[in-house]
Amino acid sequence: PARNPVNISSTIKEFLKFLRSSMPSTIQIRQHFPETDAFILADPTHIDQILLNICTNASQAMAEKGGIAVREEMVDRAYESGMVGFFERWSRKKALAAKKQSKKED
Repeated sequence: PARNPVNISSTIKEFLKFLRSSMPSTIQIRQHFPETDAFILADPTHIDQILLNICTNASQAMAEKGGIAVREEMVDRAYESGMVGFFERWSRKKALAAKKQSKKED
């Protein structure tokens, strides 16, 4: 699939409209977007698939009550604010798993 410039803000907002219609009304959807739109190189269909998987898993975990918070934030800003990004958490988890595996093999 071709990657094209995509307005990620509007892509997520449109997805959330669809999501709202398919989820129980007892589940809240909270959203926060920056005032300026952000563009990324992506396939919009893949973005929708990713969001659908994450939000479906979250809503199933909540049963019939709770909420989903969707926040768009640039990665650089996340690091500046002290938040640990997804890829950093993933790489730490991967390193820890490798360390545990090597201990088992010893």
